Amino acid sequence: MYIFSFYCIGMNFIEVLKLTNVNTYDDRLSYLRAKTGVHLDFKLRNHSFEILKKYNKSSLNSYIFPLLLNENMTISQIKNRSHKLLGQINPALKEMMAVVKINKNITFYTARHTFATFLKFENTPIDAISEMLGHTDFRTIQAYLNKLPNKKLDKIIDDVFENSKFFKNS
Repeated sequence: MYIFSFYCIGMNFIEVLKLTNVNTYDDRLSYLRAKTGVHLDFKLRNHSFEILKKYNKSSLNSYIFPLLLNENMTISQIKNRSHKLLGQINPALKEMMAVVKINKNITFYTARHTFATFLKFENTPIDAISEMLGHTDFRTIQAYLNKLPNKKLDKIIDDVFENSKFFKNS
């Protein structure tokens, strides 16, 4: 589900929980972002389709992922269930990171940050990243992407010096 979140433009956990087949059509996924009410509609990648197929087979109700126990849950019950599940998932993610000897604090929510950072490193305009994430305020994305790592900055500087006409003649 973490990988699914990444491939689905950093979809929040509660939105993943609430997905049904109604949210999918053709090769697309469409839903309202719970936090902002922004409608998101995007093309699904092959990895996402494979994950959807796998989980859809094991679902016991209309939800794609078999984590919400019944279809008549209130918003409050869904939030409580989400919180409980994240209390199990986030420690498991940390254990997986320890097994692969990566010393990073990871939670389900980092899939969203990772997606945004990946796009930034691919030189995607920040306003486009903000729209993909369903933000209603541009300052929100700036909080995600407020600083480039030193290695990225070093590469930018190297590229400027290597590609500058001024320094090629010196």
